[in-house]
Amino acid sequence: MFKVVNIIGTPSIGGIQIFLKDLSKYDSSYNIKRDILCIYGTLHSSNDLVTAFQKNGAKLHSCTVYPIDRQWRPYRLWKKLRFIISIIFPCKLFFKIKKLKPDIIHVEEFTYLISHLLIGSILNIPTIWHIHSENAIQNKKVFRFLYRLLFRKWVFIISDAKSIVKSNLCFMSSDLTQDISKIPIINV
Repeated sequence: MFKVVNIIGTPSIGGIQIFLKDLSKYDSSYNIKRDILCIYGTLHSSNDLVTAFQKNGAKLHSCTVYPIDRQWRPYRLWKKLRFIISIIFPCKLFFKIKKLKPDIIHVEEFTYLISHLLIGSILNIPTIWHIHSENAIQNKKVFRFLYRLLFRKWVFIISDAKSIVKSNLCFMSSDLTQDISKIPIINV
């Protein structure tokens, strides 16, 4: 059994979610066990996609970046506390992924991208970064440094379009183990 963890934003309807729902239909045919890790929102069983994922055998997990906003008073204080608590998100994600013990991590969400890739490298788990949007890398200097140090061995890059690859990675084309023009383009 090959274990895959997909990291997505929410289980709400969107292009990535529909693609994963369709892809998960074939997991049993190819002996794949899929866990989907959502970093925003909550998992409601009333959501049609959550039901479809469960029907296809994919397990959904929640590892939220920010604690749920309960509108407590004084609001400003709770808002600051929620932000401070969000700093421990990479630790939560590390222990969640370590507990799931995947064979591969597939990152679809670019928020906290460096944390996702760093956790995969620390745990020695091959990580696929699927680039869906332009300017996904927020701190290019840190990304370049970590790529040279850790990511080169464990991170593999695929994308939706060549223009997206160029906008994200042109600043470090000399550092990549993959040739930018040969990064696989997968239409979702």
